[in-house]
Amino acid sequence: MAKYHINGKGVPSLCRAKEGNCPFGNEGVHFESKEGAQEFIDNMNENEYGLLSKITDKESQKLSREKFYNLHDELVPGAGKADSVAGELIRALSRIHYRFYNDGDKINEDYGKETCNGSLRFINNKLDKLKGGEEVNKEFIKLWEGHSMEKSEYKKQLNNCMAKMVGFIDKNPQLKTESNEYDSLTEFNEPEDYFDDWDSDDEYYF
Repeated sequence: MAKYHINGKGVPSLCRAKEGNCPFGNEGVHFESKEGAQEFIDNMNENEYGLLSKITDKESQKLSREKFYNLHDELVPGAGKADSVAGELIRALSRIHYRFYNDGDKINEDYGKETCNGSLRFINNKLDKLKGGEEVNKEFIKLWEGHSMEKSEYKKQLNNCMAKMVGFIDKNPQLKTESNEYDSLTEFNEPEDYFDDWDSDDEYYF
């Protein structure tokens, strides 16, 4: 049976050593799955430091993205709103993420007002009503300044929000089964989100 240990970089990896010869886990610190090893790391570092201190920023972001995509595959349907609160939170953030990386849309900037503001509004409203959500929401609220951020700064903040969302759902697995009644892509838009780039002085001939 495959065994996993925590390697010298502080991340889970497959143990290929013979029994008793592992340089990273001779005292029995082995796990049946990669997920189990990662959970051990998360809990250990959170208890000691409150963050993933033994994992580099790049590695931490990669792990968060992988977890996020797995949650998306698990909870978000191919079309329409998600059945669960966790699914709709992931769906809303996926919308914001997709629009930035594929179209350059940012919160509160030009067409990004139409494509993203409603989704962020849903996240803000929902997190404020969930226990422990207020702290997570602090990172999402910063996205409202997207129109004034450089792309690199906006990208960094999106990554922060992705990590926060993954961590929040990990700590609140009941959200995966809690029924969702809202469509974050359509029900939280406001009139001020409409972006009109029509120039009334232009003439169009058909």
